[in-house]
Amino acid sequence: TLIGSYADQIYPNRPTALGFFGDGYQDTALGLSYQRAIGRKLNLTVSAARSQIRRRFAPAGVPVNITAEAYSLNATYALFHGLDLALIADKAVKPSSSPGKLYDISTVADASASYKLGRKITLVLGDHLKKINSNIDSTITVETITNSSINAVYASATYRQSKKASIMLDIRQERRTTNLPIFNY
Repeated sequence: TLIGSYADQIYPNRPTALGFFGDGYQDTALGLSYQRAIGRKLNLTVSAARSQIRRRFAPAGVPVNITAEAYSLNATYALFHGLDLALIADKAVKPSSSPGKLYDISTVADASASYKLGRKITLVLGDHLKKINSNIDSTITVETITNSSINAVYASATYRQSKKASIMLDIRQERRTTNLPIFNY
């Protein structure tokens, strides 16, 4: 399947490098996506795209355009009745909404196991890793996070009384490290 997207975002109150107000970007992407079930147990979705982000204004020496590849893999495997394994791997180049940055390169990996205890109770256990690298330009003078990584372990239990009523308990522990230690937790 051919996939594509276009976005035009304007930040009217963001200061530019020239001292004016009003910045923004255009984001375009074009790529392919493929989905396939292999037997009854394995489902795969793979996509790849080439993205281009064009900023309206940039300080001298900072590129106005960036072109990069993005990919996504989503796999689920029914190990046996009631137990499903899932793996998600994703790399995306996204326009940054933070002043002084054009883009964020986000790399994500998520692995989880889901187990159904009968018809009403579902248990999930997983691990989520996310790494973000960003560019920096000279439009702001304060320090900016350019590298961060998050490791999260999570678990949930869902009780479904009926199609319209359910309750979920979700537990998550995150650990974040950045290039600015004040933002670590």
